[in-house]
Amino acid sequence: MTAIVLAGQRDGEDALAEYAGASCKAVIEIAGVPMLTRVLRTLRSSTSLAKIVVSGPSDSEVAKQKELSDLIRAGDVSWTPPQASPSRSAYHVLCQLPSDEQVLLTTADHPLLTPEIVDDFCTASVQLGADLTVGLAPYSLVHDEFPEMKKTVLRFKGAELCGCNLFTFLTPAGREVANYWREVEAQRKNPLRVIRILGWISVVKYVFGML
Repeated sequence: MTAIVLAGQRDGEDALAEYAGASCKAVIEIAGVPMLTRVLRTLRSSTSLAKIVVSGPSDSEVAKQKELSDLIRAGDVSWTPPQASPSRSAYHVLCQLPSDEQVLLTTADHPLLTPEIVDDFCTASVQLGADLTVGLAPYSLVHDEFPEMKKTVLRFKGAELCGCNLFTFLTPAGREVANYWREVEAQRKNPLRVIRILGWISVVKYVFGML
């Protein structure tokens, strides 16, 4: 597969980056190593990936990151400027890749990601025969490990889940979801428009835990 890493900076201030004294979230250091660098090391150690494309951070920030700059110059990692939002960045890179190329999508703020997790997720995704897969974890496991952490909980029928910032786009049909995501994100400040895009039936089922 090809891996896409979203490493752009959202509009507005980032509390974590500000706390860490970093110019953007992707380069916050964990035990002396920028998060993005940790993710790239993991992806390069995975046996499931043929190439890596990083969307962001800005070119001025890339110039400050020696290991990242060296990887780009050596051709081990490709870099593209980030777009205005995560969904736009993902869609922008996907449009530059051959339509039959299978893609793993993750984010720069994923310092605990391991090659084993990447390989397991990619293998399981392909075996499903799906167009697109999304990595999820039971909320109970997250809460047991980090009870004080605030985490978005997705409440489906019979399960409370948390996102893992891991996705695969396995077919051209799967890539259409990236465009769909872009449409939803563009309307995120208008709940009624988001509901119309998602569909009233799906929204009602989700609200009542029936989806």
